[in-house]
Amino acid sequence: MNSRKMMFLLMIAVLAFGTAAAGEEEQKTFLDNLKMSGSFTLIAKSQTGFATPLDSPEMGIFNRAGANYRASQNIRAHGLLNFSLGTPGVSPWFGVLQLRIDANDPDVDYYFNPADPGNSDRERTEEIVEVNNFFVMYRPFEMKGGRPFGISVGINSVKATANAAYTHLYIGDTEDEDFIFYTAAALTTFPMIQADFHITPETGIGFALARGAGDISLIGTGMNPDSALNKILWAEAQKGGFGFNGAIQFVAGESGGTKLTETDNDNTIYEYEGKYKHRIYNSRLSYTYKGLQPYVGFQLVQGDEVPSNEAFEPREVKGSFWTYGFVADKILGPGKLCADFTKAGTNSFDGLQGLPKGLLAGILSETSLASLAPYFTQLGGDSSVIYAVSHLDYAFHAEYALPLKKGLDLSFFYYGLRGKKDNTLSSETVESDIADALRPYEGVGGFIAEEVAAQLMAGGLNNQVEAIRRFAEWTNTDSFGLAVKYSF
Repeated sequence: MNSRKMMFLLMIAVLAFGTAAAGEEEQKTFLDNLKMSGSFTLIAKSQTGFATPLDSPEMGIFNRAGANYRASQNIRAHGLLNFSLGTPGVSPWFGVLQLRIDANDPDVDYYFNPADPGNSDRERTEEIVEVNNFFVMYRPFEMKGGRPFGISVGINSVKATANAAYTHLYIGDTEDEDFIFYTAAALTTFPMIQADFHITPETGIGFALARGAGDISLIGTGMNPDSALNKILWAEAQKGGFGFNGAIQFVAGESGGTKLTETDNDNTIYEYEGKYKHRIYNSRLSYTYKGLQPYVGFQLVQGDEVPSNEAFEPREVKGSFWTYGFVADKILGPGKLCADFTKAGTNSFDGLQGLPKGLLAGILSETSLASLAPYFTQLGGDSSVIYAVSHLDYAFHAEYALPLKKGLDLSFFYYGLRGKKDNTLSSETVESDIADALRPYEGVGGFIAEEVAAQLMAGGLNNQVEAIRRFAEWTNTDSFGLAVKYSF
């Protein structure tokens, strides 16, 4: 049975149980059971604009379309509204509808015309009200006062994939997500089926089957999240002050449809077939003692980079984030102090090794040296560099939240991001590598390696490398300000 059929049958089963359970609630009306909660956050900040790979319309990436205008985005306002029935983990049935409200989202739209890049910058701020989570959970049986097994269907999130869900989600960055690398593996608000088994409310294991993938898949591999079929195994535990969460995501997808079906009238039906695969790992270990919680977190993405040209086999890419931080609750005054430091890591570009395997052979095959092309089909592609991480160094956070009254908090924050240089990501390095590769064949072909390398670069390869170099750039940025949050 394939995954889509399994998801459909499980959804039918959950809806059937829901119909049966509804008949048992004869004494209560819908409004008697409905609960409403939420939060509203107002942020005032000063931040410098910056260059980021996530603001690269030439590459079709618009996630941070307003990053270069951050200096003028001083006020942010957003909130969450939760409508729920039942008590999670306690009642047989639990359902939730969560709405996200963003009054001035600057990262939503960008017009880009490749034929006229100079007139393509038409970013604008938009007001957004959209569904975040919308699911139903069923816990069929009770054991020792709890309901250990549950299954949910709908638009949901996998908590264990988000390290910050167990430590701290920094308030000034919850919407713009400029510094969110400490929890980049988070899989949130995607269609999924999820099952879990808990021996205590804080200790359990689970499995989820989701249609979608988080930002780390787009950033790390170039995969279209809509194409992704994601299988997740996760665990969480808490005992004796120690806390742990971990998850593995097995993701399969592509950038566009790769399964093509021709109809009788020559129309084409496009479908996703999960041609390229990667894995995402994340884990967090913490210890809490008298309000102090130091923690360390790890995230890793590894697997196929979705190639821009399917003529070349995919490179294997690999990148990681290590996070070190602490939460100090009511140790320095009545508030909560939080801080962390996240270090990014990936291979260096390494000249020709950062380009697809066989690229040099493909270029040579269209020149007068085509007879040499077969000797270079396996050259290149050995670096597992993630282009979007190669120039990212680290990010750090510091935040102090002060409770003013019940449900009302005032937070002061300072965040920063630092870029770095990878000198092996340059046209000069690639040209030097090509010359070194061609040099042993100079006597056979009667050419000068350096001259041929220069000609190949001028034929378009130089533009390709420069496009990657521009895309990979991160410039430094800092953000500081205050936030007022009202929760109810």
